[in-house]
Amino acid sequence: MGGLMGGKVRAGLCMAAAVLSVATGAMGVDSRVNAALRYWRAWSLITEADDTRLGETAWGYESAEEFVTTPELVRFIEDKQQAIGLLREAAAMPECDFGVDFDKGPYALLTHLRPMRTSVHLLTLDARLHANTGDTERAVDDLVAAYRMERHMADGSMLINSLVTAATFEATTQTVERLLDEGLLDAAGRARIDAALAAFDGEDPYGIKLSLATERDVMVAWMRTNVVDQGGEARRDLETMTAEELMELSPDERQMVEIFRNSKDIKGDLDKYSLFYDHALAVWGSDKAEERLATLTKAAGDGQYGFFAKLMAPAMERIHPQWVKSVDRLAGIRARLAD
Repeated sequence: MGGLMGGKVRAGLCMAAAVLSVATGAMGVDSRVNAALRYWRAWSLITEADDTRLGETAWGYESAEEFVTTPELVRFIEDKQQAIGLLREAAAMPECDFGVDFDKGPYALLTHLRPMRTSVHLLTLDARLHANTGDTERAVDDLVAAYRMERHMADGSMLINSLVTAATFEATTQTVERLLDEGLLDAAGRARIDAALAAFDGEDPYGIKLSLATERDVMVAWMRTNVVDQGGEARRDLETMTAEELMELSPDERQMVEIFRNSKDIKGDLDKYSLFYDHALAVWGSDKAEERLATLTKAAGDGQYGFFAKLMAPAMERIHPQWVKSVDRLAGIRARLAD
């Protein structure tokens, strides 16, 4: 099973085993209000060399000792002002749909996530440089744009979107905190930043809970079509995989193949997998939620929810603390801005 098909199945197994991003098909959005096209225009002005340069550059939240304003950095950011302007315009738009083909399940390409992270890095750098030179209004423009961009990511209904949002939200928030610590944000600036934060869902800021429910639905649908059905493409490939090809897979990928080959009732396993998510999401955020999730995870580990849940359950238990942190982080920075 070499060539393209083998690579596709391996990628799908890996992403499924890691509980990575799958989601429902994106709804079409009017291009006049869809930020995606403008984001891509901005990204067309950011080269691979720029991305590498940013990867070697401090973030805007670094301390004064670590954040060194060199002439080279200033020139680099000045050269990116057209891209930064387009990022601000895109972030200000009400909706964002990158048109990802989520019907492909674990094979869906999520090419916008890395540029999103790069963009937040660029915006926070620009904010820090403007703040350091006394132009706090422009700095606030950048920080508001970064938060709005992260709000667009949180709407993606994919776990990987939520995790990228968590990372970039933290970077933006630490930059805001740095400027607050240095007394560089006046009341008007704090109010503008808080208004951007008000757009986040206070009970699920990064869309983590939403993404788990969506990924469950889409993974089950994709598995039914491609693995359970006799004519499914992935089913054919899994059935014909040789021992040599199996040994090339990672342990998690091999476990997925063994699940398929050993299960007498894959459809029933998928039903149990879906039920596990129903039960886990029902206790999400409740009193003693982490204790109750641990109980569910143990039950899944004992096989009560079938093979797929046994493999995926530990991730659910690990993700809940990140969701708790997201709620606290949003409330905390808004409280500080209000002081």
